[in-house]
Amino acid sequence: MTQAPFGEIPLKIRGPAAVAIALLLALLIGLILRKRAEPRADPEAPRAAAEKAASPKGAPRDAEAGPAPEGAREEPEKPPALRRISGRLLHADRTGAERCGLALTLAWTMGVPPVHYAASGAEGAFAFPGVAPGEYRVTAAFDAVSVPVEVGAADVEGLELVLPASAAVLATVVDARGAAVAGARVALPYSPGDSAGTTDELGRVRLTAVGDHVFVAVTAAPPGDRRYLLPPEVELRPGQREVRLVLADAALATGVVLTPRGLPTSLLLHTVRDHAILASTTSDGDGHFEASVPLDGTASLVIDVGGGALAIREEEETEFTRVTGRLDGVRAGDRDLRLRLVAVPRDRALSVRVESPAGKPVAGARVELIEDAGSLAVEETDAVGVAHFEKLYDTLLLVDVTRPADDPAAADWLTGRVHRVTPAGQEVVVRLREGVRLRGVILLPDGEPCIGAHVCPTIKRADCPLTTVGEDGAFGFLLDPDDQDRLDFQAWAEIRSVKYSGGLRRVDPRAGSVTIRLIRDP
Repeated sequence: MTQAPFGEIPLKIRGPAAVAIALLLALLIGLILRKRAEPRADPEAPRAAAEKAASPKGAPRDAEAGPAPEGAREEPEKPPALRRISGRLLHADRTGAERCGLALTLAWTMGVPPVHYAASGAEGAFAFPGVAPGEYRVTAAFDAVSVPVEVGAADVEGLELVLPASAAVLATVVDARGAAVAGARVALPYSPGDSAGTTDELGRVRLTAVGDHVFVAVTAAPPGDRRYLLPPEVELRPGQREVRLVLADAALATGVVLTPRGLPTSLLLHTVRDHAILASTTSDGDGHFEASVPLDGTASLVIDVGGGALAIREEEETEFTRVTGRLDGVRAGDRDLRLRLVAVPRDRALSVRVESPAGKPVAGARVELIEDAGSLAVEETDAVGVAHFEKLYDTLLLVDVTRPADDPAAADWLTGRVHRVTPAGQEVVVRLREGVRLRGVILLPDGEPCIGAHVCPTIKRADCPLTTVGEDGAFGFLLDPDDQDRLDFQAWAEIRSVKYSGGLRRVDPRAGSVTIRLIRDP
């Protein structure tokens, strides 16, 4: 028998059987080629995956185990999804308040600048996009109206802020001789809407004020060669709706503003006497300024009336630096003044020790230092419950401590705060306190649970923001057991275009549970 050539089958098979065998061989060869094309599995991968599943997230590997296999590397945590807050700003008559500024501030942190700004549009509509989950409050008209908001897993829609009643204010601006001053800019600093305008040829401007506490200020003198000093801000008496403002004559002083490195810079300068702003001007790109100063006596040129600091960048490649600047003894007619800014040193340190209600150290607590300019630094406490801060400015701080989010034992601890701390290398102790849980249910007039109702305390509390109830109409708040003023609660809902509201007054935080029954709004 002769040997079959390479590649031939040494059998004489004919007909359908030969076709079937050829198909099977083709299928087998295809499987082999596909298997070879697949990447080879790492023999260590199953063990690495098992170690990853068995060890807690972020736990360090044993030093003797060597570097982690490629397959055992953890993916970085994804940042929380940003949400959107939207709603309407309304006048007292429920019409939309347009062209009004709103602010989104961290929940009930007084004196802290907002994290977002917005302006109301058509029919008072406003929106804050790109908001991280957390507790906030939306304010308008410089806190004349405020609504607490909790941002969670979904967008917050349908908020309503209702402004107090408004009234017209007539302001008249004259010079020292009683002549009308046209072109002066007048504003109601703490009122929304049409709260600023320019005086006409009779020196008059009509503005719209909101609420009973109304302030009027001349914010800019008219353009031209004649120089004026701005009068102090005026607070109107209740019911007063007309005011007369007098601009005093001023003289000129010139000079240049220089950075700590001697570079010219452009920034806002204020002419100040007895802590009052008399005029303001801005230096140009070459640092030159022309300031209005009183005709008699002396004044000061400062870059911040409150004695604080500004952040500037001297050159493109340098970081922002906080600076202060002040030039005293400025007289009318002074020329070629030099205001050299001074860098604010960052040589202060502070340690914050966080303790549980039982006095034990709390690890993983979030400690935030807050100043007038906003959040300054955030750290977590270490294993012995201490957060260390360095390179701080010499400034007053609010120390805000939040319980560890992943510790079930801390679920009922209240937020801790220490006010007016000046860092000087010292240690501040913050002992968190136990809160009490107040639970409740919101019912419709027929006694059924109200799905999607909103409830919040009317007195602002940092640990109990606006809450939206679920299908069972239940809600819960963490409250301070030592709260002496008793809390009022407000609840509302809108179902199929029908509005409901209700509430409770003087609720004891230790009441345990409450029931709010809504009634239909007229």
